[in-house]
Amino acid sequence: MSSGILRGAVIVAAISMMYGCGGDESTAQPPKIPEKGIAALVQANLPASGAQAQVGAVIFKDSVRQPLVGGDVIVAESDIDKVRLNALENLSGDYQGLLDVASEFDTVYFSVEYDVAAAQDKSWFTSGLPDVSARPGELVGLTTSIEFPPAIHLASPAAQMEYASRSDRIALQWAPLGEDDQIRYTVRGRCDYSNGRRQYYTRSEVLGREDGAGAAEGYAEIKVGDIIASQDGAESGFLADMSARLVGAVVDALTFGSPEVDMRNGELQSCEFDLSLLRERISTPAQPFDGGRIIASRSDTVRLYYHPVGE
Repeated sequence: MSSGILRGAVIVAAISMMYGCGGDESTAQPPKIPEKGIAALVQANLPASGAQAQVGAVIFKDSVRQPLVGGDVIVAESDIDKVRLNALENLSGDYQGLLDVASEFDTVYFSVEYDVAAAQDKSWFTSGLPDVSARPGELVGLTTSIEFPPAIHLASPAAQMEYASRSDRIALQWAPLGEDDQIRYTVRGRCDYSNGRRQYYTRSEVLGREDGAGAAEGYAEIKVGDIIASQDGAESGFLADMSARLVGAVVDALTFGSPEVDMRNGELQSCEFDLSLLRERISTPAQPFDGGRIIASRSDTVRLYYHPVGE
């Protein structure tokens, strides 16, 4: 089983390309995906380190995710590297990888290609999908590309900050550009309980647009209690999940949706989480795609801690 890549001539590609400005992130099925035709959601995020881009892609046919089999793969390519994206789960249709880039001015290309070696992988023969064969599929040749927006840097909060109350507020500060990019924060966290249980969670939310509502001034506040794991699970939504997969390094594995963790008879002892701020530039893939979204993003991440006192 393989992954595919979109290579092309569109300026902004991103793994979460699933929704446009003002899109509804509350549902698992992303908006703006046409009922008929071929669509793509692609994202490339370049962290503050600037050495490796986090890339991901999903391809839809008639609004249905397409797991790539039979030798079809998604590849991402820069001036100095080329990688095949890997499925997050078998036949999930969600593909992700890490790509070395020469600089922040590097263009990332995504393409669906046919890999002769991957066609020999017998695992896709047992996939149960109809009309699977070891020859190039109809998605081969699809292509798009991405160029990164300017970097974003967190002036606040400082790394290693500790918080003691859910009512504490985290002040996010950065230098706004006024270029109408979208600003998002994403949290990947882990909380430990007195009964030995451990809970992983994510949260991702759009703060607004630079030169627009919410994020125009380069300042936002987040309540600590809003980003700490709760008994009823983590924030869901396709775009939020994809954003969380791309950034942060606090955990090796995450549970998306409601964590299957029994917290009964256990008190929350501490949490640590990576908070990332992303500048996202969103566009629509060009023909031959019939729809979708491309998201090019830059991010900056700090690790924070929560040790409740008297709560």
